[in-house]
Amino acid sequence: MDRFVIPADSPIRVGWDIIIFSLIVYTIYILPPRLAFCELPLLDPIDLTVDTLFFVDILMSFFSAYQTQDGHLVNDFQTISKQYLAKWFALDFLASFPFYLIANSQIFHGHHLSRLPRLLKILRVMRLIKILRAYRIQKFFEFIQYSPRINPSIIRVLKLSLIAASFAHFTACTFYLIAIPTSTDEITWINDPASQRGIIMDKEPLHKYSLAFYFVVESSKFISIIFFFVN
Repeated sequence: MDRFVIPADSPIRVGWDIIIFSLIVYTIYILPPRLAFCELPLLDPIDLTVDTLFFVDILMSFFSAYQTQDGHLVNDFQTISKQYLAKWFALDFLASFPFYLIANSQIFHGHHLSRLPRLLKILRVMRLIKILRAYRIQKFFEFIQYSPRINPSIIRVLKLSLIAASFAHFTACTFYLIAIPTSTDEITWINDPASQRGIIMDKEPLHKYSLAFYFVVESSKFISIIFFFVN
């Protein structure tokens, strides 16, 4: 099996990493607002394609050589497999699982799953597990930081900016998604008639996102987390 191992600097490996990086960015910035503010079933085929490519990436990870921290190149299939199974396989598999197919399953609809909004809400939140694949972005930055044409300070600024923007975006969407009521008598901050902003969940998706994003950015916890990453 060693003859099928892909070198770390192979054009195939580099090109595939760029594709996976693009899919992760799509997952981070498109999936959360869809779940929170405007579910679009028409995009489910795209999600299925993304999940399929992520599963292909799992297979490729078993055949991808890597470099250790001390500069040693590992291209032995057995060693690569053991390392991947021990560290990232479970996370990648969970992040690639198509949870939306469960919610749309005819079997579950036959058991009146649609009448159990709390369970549906849990399934929607579980789809956010895909964001866990964001750890792959670190590998992308590790790859470009050794480029002699790019200033390391620029890479650091870009990395911190991406972390801050992604965290604020994801938290805002999750903040709203968790607040979606699961029954008519449940009152949360988005459907409180006594709120000065009115019933937020009746607003346009962009307006709802803007409010959720504002709440996150102004919070002291968000600021403290950003300082943590900067320091």
